[in-house]
Amino acid sequence: TAAFLMYTRQNGNDIDKRRVIVGQKYHKTPMFSDNIKYSEFNPTWTVTPSIAGNEMLPKLRQDPNYLKKRGYDLYASWKEDAPRMSATQIDWQSVDGKHFPYKIVQPAGPANALGQVKFLFPNKFNVYLHDTANRELFSQSDRALSHGCIRVDKPLDFAQLLYQLDGNPAAGQISQILATKQTKGVNFSRPIPVHLTYFTAWVKDGKLQTFDDIYGRDLLVGNILFGRV
Repeated sequence: TAAFLMYTRQNGNDIDKRRVIVGQKYHKTPMFSDNIKYSEFNPTWTVTPSIAGNEMLPKLRQDPNYLKKRGYDLYASWKEDAPRMSATQIDWQSVDGKHFPYKIVQPAGPANALGQVKFLFPNKFNVYLHDTANRELFSQSDRALSHGCIRVDKPLDFAQLLYQLDGNPAAGQISQILATKQTKGVNFSRPIPVHLTYFTAWVKDGKLQTFDDIYGRDLLVGNILFGRV
């Protein structure tokens, strides 16, 4: 996370390295290990209640057509059978941003916030790897820009690599899957271990590399080690 980099390793060797975008200071990407179980192509994006309440609600109060202009679908609740509705039916001034009751979904497509593919390892943080519609951001040196999930540079190449390692025929079918424009999940036959780590000092090829402590975690660890807490 601190390096804004992702490595793929096989038999103890790095076989792939690519840039990533991680969580902002106030939306930190957590540290944990899990297993990638499947990828989803042409994904939809269900806006989290916090993003809906904190970021979209102020815009809806200014313009009730905000969602329609951007192609989002609005549902009356989070129930599976909740009907779609028009944002102009709602008095947005009276909606509580801390308890946002509606579900907002961005359909699959080129403008989708998750891009063309996401990689799922279901976890309590609701964090995953995914593509992005804003690929120009990978050229920035400071890539702590997301709400906590990890955006992957050239994710279709990454998907092909993972399915090749998995011996999965999907490795040669990605273009066809995308061309259907339908949301489709493709499982891995063997779950792929993923480790979300945070190192501000790292030895690579015998050389020490250092990275900015973007989340201020070194200070906390230092305080614990030297008895300042």
